[in-house]
Amino acid sequence: MTKRKCPFQAGDRVWAYCRDSGGDEQQDSVVSQRRAIEEFCQRQNLLLVHVFADEARPGSSTVGREGLEDLFFLTRQEPQPVEGIIFWSLSRLARDQLDSQFMKADLRRRGYVLHSMTDDVPDGEFALVVEALIDWKNERYLKDLSRDVKRGLQDLAEQGFAPGGFPPRGYLVMKEEIGFKRNGKPRIASRWVPDPELAPRVQQAFRMMARQATCQEIHDATKIFKTRACYVHFFRNKTYLGIRKCGETEVEGVHEALIDRELWDAVQAAFHPRPKKGEKWPKGRPHPKRVGSDFILSGLARCPECGAAILGSSDNTGRRKKPYRYYICGRKCREGWSVCPTGKIRADEPEAAVLGFVTKNVLTLAFVEELVDEMNHMMVQEAPTLQMEIEEKQRELADIDKAKEVLLDLAEKFGAESAGARLLGRESERSELQ
Repeated sequence: MTKRKCPFQAGDRVWAYCRDSGGDEQQDSVVSQRRAIEEFCQRQNLLLVHVFADEARPGSSTVGREGLEDLFFLTRQEPQPVEGIIFWSLSRLARDQLDSQFMKADLRRRGYVLHSMTDDVPDGEFALVVEALIDWKNERYLKDLSRDVKRGLQDLAEQGFAPGGFPPRGYLVMKEEIGFKRNGKPRIASRWVPDPELAPRVQQAFRMMARQATCQEIHDATKIFKTRACYVHFFRNKTYLGIRKCGETEVEGVHEALIDRELWDAVQAAFHPRPKKGEKWPKGRPHPKRVGSDFILSGLARCPECGAAILGSSDNTGRRKKPYRYYICGRKCREGWSVCPTGKIRADEPEAAVLGFVTKNVLTLAFVEELVDEMNHMMVQEAPTLQMEIEEKQRELADIDKAKEVLLDLAEKFGAESAGARLLGRESERSELQ
């Protein structure tokens, strides 16, 4: 095979496309590619009309590559604006085999000549075969690089360091020097340690969720996040078990766990699986929206016409000084107003009637006295056990205080780095016990 020569004629108009993946070592990559292409065009007497470029964009995908999108948009012009397109290498176009072959085929079918300055592609009938092998090699390089990076991150995690990212609420970053780079500069790694302020609140939130407290109750008690919407993913985060994910691999014991496996399992059991689309909500389990509803009959009362559960709502439009509270058929809301003849039912009258009946017939003085007697009896039975637990916790607190004194002595003698992380852990344990 002989190396392919320049496929253009002197005076041809051409475009160029440059790309780099980003990073400190590639900060001038697009500039150097452009410079080499400009020199090539000068030697071959080609007119370089425009250079399309994407900086810090991976070749594994075409998403977010505005330069590439502009290039393909302009190639659809009639008449054909240039004779061909020049690349520093085919890997600059794409590192995915299908993407590369599809884009090259599309450009060639439109009449454009494609030229790679560095890939050893011969002339003749074997050119496309060699290009296919180059596309495979480019994709293989990306997969090998991904595998090596994941292996390096996993090795870093197994040493107790965070491979990257920000710590979740409840942890702080402690920087440590773990060696030197090839250029002689120190290599810095991050270790996650419990936050003495937030870690006890994180543990409290998990204990409350294990007792099936609502997200609003947990938010009011802990204030870990600004809004209660953040707590759903918070309780699914295995980081609090001391686990760090590296791709699909989970590495245990990477950092100090804030909760144990027993508490984690209890919290996960507190999450009820949502019914699949088309299935009804299970009987005997109250819907979370109904539990937190301001309408006392929501989910309890039924539509008198079709039997569907009625929903509470309010209307504050118009000139109303206060919202108009009402109940309406749930099926009517879901399927349309024509499916059920029941209209809006004012909420004040039925709620007042129900509360009056409960107050008169259920929450009577005899009922309250019976409830108080039952609670007193339970407290008498549980008092010895509770006292033993309190004494055990007090002994554990005393042991932690002694351990803290030892760690403080170590910090004074050898510096905070030798005992700082352990001291933070002891502080977290003490707060939980207290």
